[in-house]
Amino acid sequence: MFIEKGQKLPKTLDHCPLPYGREWIVEHDRFIIRNHDQNGYVIEYLITNRGSHITVNQNWPVWEDSVFGLVNMVMGAALTIQGRSMLHACSLVDDGRSFLIMGESGAGKSSLSVALAAEGLAAHSDDIAVIHNLDFGDKSKNPGPHPTDQTGTSPTGEPGPHPPASTIKSSGPHPPRSTETSTSPQPVITGTHPVIAPGYPRIKVKPELLDTLGITGVTPIRIASVESPEGERWLDTDQLAGGTYRSPAPLGAIFLLRERSGKADAPQVRRLDPMPAAVALSSHIYGTAWFNPPGPRNLFLCTYIAGRVPVYEVTLPDDLGRIRASARHLLDHYIRN
Repeated sequence: MFIEKGQKLPKTLDHCPLPYGREWIVEHDRFIIRNHDQNGYVIEYLITNRGSHITVNQNWPVWEDSVFGLVNMVMGAALTIQGRSMLHACSLVDDGRSFLIMGESGAGKSSLSVALAAEGLAAHSDDIAVIHNLDFGDKSKNPGPHPTDQTGTSPTGEPGPHPPASTIKSSGPHPPRSTETSTSPQPVITGTHPVIAPGYPRIKVKPELLDTLGITGVTPIRIASVESPEGERWLDTDQLAGGTYRSPAPLGAIFLLRERSGKADAPQVRRLDPMPAAVALSSHIYGTAWFNPPGPRNLFLCTYIAGRVPVYEVTLPDDLGRIRASARHLLDHYIRN
């Protein structure tokens, strides 16, 4: 994959009505992700050559402001165009095995991931879990993702199973929703067990969580020169107790977080049978709200995973003060048992 710095853009006069907005634009064989905010700052990521070439055009104060988008949604876009499939999840590694944490916004995914890292699990990948040994064949037959024909809004424009905070645009024809033909590429699997690829050595967190978890000696890093609406920062995962795991790791289990419960004192855990597990996982394919990756591909990915690893449905206590104890509970009973 080739990434290059493009041109400096003028400030936009079309100020976003929300703190942060996003447009997904398809122009024949080009895919453009355009982020903009209320101050007129714009970053455009141009993805060409079937996901192998990314050009960054922007007017944000420093070029480094484009890094967060590159390692998250843009990398997810490029890999999807290349035929890769991925889950919207955090990956942590214990004893050489990957454990995925996924859930809807507010369920505690980031909090639990940092708590597990504080308990000694190695950080592996934040937000995107790419299936390392699953590919969907010949790129020349894989047109990649196409945006949905709808408009969605969200306070932050967060990727994953939420609508983007912008209008989805398209120029030129594209296939109808979730359509594949007999010439669609067939999946290629190396080995018989899903393997998760490593990500970058950072994890996103709200700084106040460090005090809640009793984590010291770690300095939060600003994600961009312009503060995010959520006030989130990066942590250098090498500074955490478990450090960073930089190699592919076979998948050990998945923890699917449901809405937190104010009545629970400890995590409520239930293992799902393969069929309902596959259905539950289908809501956590990375980028389903804006890429519209082919339905059969998603179905294959979810059934492939659910038939090979345990998938646990987890409800965490609503009290964040219990998140570290919840992490220990999962470690003792489901990870290191």
